[in-house]
Amino acid sequence: MTPTDLIDADKLRALLIERIANLPAGTNAFIILPIGLLNGPHSIVGDLRSRGAEVAAIG
Repeated sequence: MTPTDLIDADKLRALLIERIANLPAGTNAFIILPIGLLNGPHSIVGDLRSRGAEVAAIG
């Protein structure tokens, strides 16, 4: 059994993108995310940038 057996990861990903992208202009957010959401096929960076969010990874 894995965590994705219990939740719909695609819906949670979409919800996260929606919440971050809809923050009021000028709002700063610091969010700790697994590397898999910043890189690879499940990356949210491109989706956030396409909605006008400024994204920077701190490594």
